[in-house]
Amino acid sequence: MKNSACFFATLLGALVLFISPSSTAGNPVLNEKGHEHKAVLVELFTSEGCSSCPPADEVLTRLQREQPVPNVHIITLSEGVTYWDYLGWKDPLASETYTRRQSGYASALRRPNLYTPQMVVDGKTEFVGSNFEQAKNAIRAAAIADKAKLQATAKWQVGKINVSAELHFRDGKPVEGYSLFAAVVEDNVVTSVARGENSGRRLAHHSVARELLKLGQSSSVASGLKLERQIEAKSGWSKQNLRIVLFAQNEISKSILGCTECAIVSN
Repeated sequence: MKNSACFFATLLGALVLFISPSSTAGNPVLNEKGHEHKAVLVELFTSEGCSSCPPADEVLTRLQREQPVPNVHIITLSEGVTYWDYLGWKDPLASETYTRRQSGYASALRRPNLYTPQMVVDGKTEFVGSNFEQAKNAIRAAAIADKAKLQATAKWQVGKINVSAELHFRDGKPVEGYSLFAAVVEDNVVTSVARGENSGRRLAHHSVARELLKLGQSSSVASGLKLERQIEAKSGWSKQNLRIVLFAQNEISKSILGCTECAIVSN
């Protein structure tokens, strides 16, 4: 594990944003009785340069594919950090964006340093990401919270992804101090590692954050918002393995106020 000091950075981009007291039902996942599942966001800070990370990558994959917590829809996000690159393998999936994001969690959760593999559940609980049972326990605890409803659609259009989102706080009470993020996520990513602690290994990844954008934030107290955003598709992304993850997050505490995911459909 390695310590690191990082700074926050603002994610910029064009957006169309307006505040609205919307009343959508979100993108519900229903259980066998027709009741809506609670959605919980699970983030993993990982690195291909870290020999302790592949087991945590497998745990994240299991959480997404097996959905092992009853009545909970688990949404996963794998975020590669850059501070292991010094060992000789520059992680092709890593970004300073995710290193800064992990640093933000360290401040909010009062962690003295950064480490991998770190799992963060709903922005509130952190632990070593290779612990499957601890992950399930944290997810159960997070599912108790009453979340905002978040509805999203994503469509391909000539090399771009058009994302539309609508957020509604269930009790209708105004909320301030939150941001809405969208991640372009890719499944079934495989890398052959040539150097570093995992030299010679062929690593498989799931829910890889290819891009993470701040779509907008509440500029005034409001009970919800609507927005649209166009994301440029990058070369190297496998179109058939992509989806969109969206989440609203408190700017100070880092707690997740609502989350959802959706497929990207062709027009």
